[in-house]
Order: sequence, then C-alpha cells, then structure tokens
Amino acid sequence: MTNRCWLLAALGIAVMTPRASAQRLEGAGREPGRAALEQRVRERMAEVVKVRVGVTDAQMEKIGATNRKFEEQRRVLVAQERDIRMGVREEVLAGDKADQNRVARLLDQMVKVQRERLSLLEQEQRDLAAFLTPVQRAKYMAVQEQIRNRMDEMRQNREGKQGAARRPGKGLGRNWQPDASPF
Repeated sequence: MTNRCWLLAALGIAVMTPRASAQRLEGAGREPGRAALEQRVRERMAEVVKVRVGVTDAQMEKIGATNRKFEEQRRVLVAQERDIRMGVREEVLAGDKADQNRVARLLDQMVKVQRERLSLLEQEQRDLAAFLTPVQRAKYMAVQEQIRNRMDEMRQNREGKQGAARRPGKGLGRNWQPDASPF
C-alpha cells in the first residue's frame, strides 16, 4: 500500500477508533516508522474532530468509546455489503447467463444488510446523544462523511492507476463509470 493510501486508511481509523486502532497496528509487523506516522495521523484527526465538532476532551474520550463499541459490527456489515455487491456485479456482467435466483437472493441480502447498518447508525446516534448536542452530532456526522468520501476518492484514484498499469491506454480516469452498474 502506498504511503498516501496508508495515511488515508489511518485517517479513517483515527476518526472511527482512535485507541483501538493504535493498539492493533502497533507490533503488527509494520515497517519501522509507520506506527509513529499512524499515531501522528490519529492525533491530528482527533484534533480536527475536536475543533470542527467543538467537543471537550471528555466528550472526545466518549466518542472514541462509542466508536470502539460499534467498530466490529460496522466492519462486518461493510464487508458483507461489499461481498454482496461484488456478487451482484458478477452476475450482472454475465449478461444473459446471469443466475436470476442468485441475483434475487443477493439483492434481498443487500437490503437486509443496509437495514442492519441503519439500525447500527440509530444505536450509535442514541449513544452519542447522551453526551453530544444535536448540532455536535450533525457536525460529527459531516466530518465522518467527508473522511469516507475522501477515502473513496483516493481508493478510486489508486484503483484507476493500477488499472492503467495493467492495461496500458485503458486506465480508469476520474470520471470513469462502470457499464451503468452501481455494483
């Protein structure tokens, strides 16, 4: 993973799980200096959240605890949805040979996972409401969304460059769209 992509991943982790990610990443066989870089990124992101959302140190600790509480469930649901989307995309790209029954099952699973993600968001918002004002919660959601969007953008740029390297002259530019398939 390039340093830029690594920074981005650490950035996302920083907002979602400041302490838990630090513990997992330290001693995980990473190259020297990376743990220190990750720590600096986490600290910077915590400061950004603190300033943009306008929270106290105590509130920041509670945000971290809330994120850790929901981290594993969120990660599992995101992975499930990704796998389902890949399955649907595979079938859609098969054209006339697509397994209609499999697509139907996958779509049902996708709706179920999205409901579970919404339920998780509702639970998380109830927890955050115990120590953040509604305006702070709205600002925090906006910061999270900005980070997710930036991560997606960087991932797409990275994938586009990798695709271009594999297929000279056929790179996926910034405005590339799959064959009208959102999967």
